[in-house]
Amino acid sequence: MNRRAKSTPRAEKVLYPNVKIALATYLQQLDSHIEIMLEITADKFPENVKPLIPDNVLFLLDNKETRPDLFGEIGPDCTLFYGQSKFVLTVEVKDGSPTINDVFQAKKYGELYSAPVALLISTELPEERLQRLLNQRPDILAYSGAYRRLYLCRYSGSTRTIDWWFENREPRIKK
Repeated sequence: MNRRAKSTPRAEKVLYPNVKIALATYLQQLDSHIEIMLEITADKFPENVKPLIPDNVLFLLDNKETRPDLFGEIGPDCTLFYGQSKFVLTVEVKDGSPTINDVFQAKKYGELYSAPVALLISTELPEERLQRLLNQRPDILAYSGAYRRLYLCRYSGSTRTIDWWFENREPRIKK
């Protein structure tokens, strides 16, 4: 059985700046005028991000277990491509192939911060058994009463792009 070594915080931390750039590029791909504020939040939430945090969650910001790796806001005026004018998103980054625990960790951040979009970005594709599970149980990727969704994608270090989406599902509306 081919199991990946556990993604280490150090390996992930090295990825954050390039993943942030690749994600911003993806989010603005169809309209470079879409405003994006995306911050690395794994160690702490910068002051400019705190106004986006629901009041009932602010007291948790000092706890590492409640901080996604990246957090941001997209918009205003991105309804054409994202179905809403403005929204927050959470991002969990994993070096290697994501596990079911990684899926639930990323989903936890989306749920906790009431983010319409939560992302799990990994450097390798999920193993076939995880993909099979998620294909057969799409409810695992839904949260907040199934009104919000976790998206899995892959970051390619060689091209510095987001180059794969699980089931070709993206947060962006396809035209």
